Amino acid sequence: CCDIPQQRVLLVDDVNDTGDTLRAAVEHLRERGAAEVRVAVLHDKPGSRFQVDYRGQRIRGWRWLIYPWAVAEDVRGFLARHDGPREPEAARQWLETHFGIRLDLRQLTDILQLARPGDPA
Repeated sequence: CCDIPQQRVLLVDDVNDTGDTLRAAVEHLRERGAAEVRVAVLHDKPGSRFQVDYRGQRIRGWRWLIYPWAVAEDVRGFLARHDGPREPEAARQWLETHFGIRLDLRQLTDILQLARPGDPA
């Protein structure tokens, strides 16, 4: 990464969950010479070890947030970590029953076909 001496930086992320990623990013920016770093997030979850400067919404109770830009990654992760079914209709029902995630069957079929090499099939 390039140096950013004496720059005032606004770091923006979707969610402050544990705070670990934000803390690492802020430290990296300071190491690169930033004079000031402020942090903004769309959603600030309870229990985070990192205090943000700006938030769109404070989440009151912990819950899993799925953003439109991360649906495929999150769904594949749920199925892989919990040994969920890989057939689209069975996976759709399983995700709704276990996690309250409702997906269109066509969308889920596309997600399952997007599996990358090395991902559990």
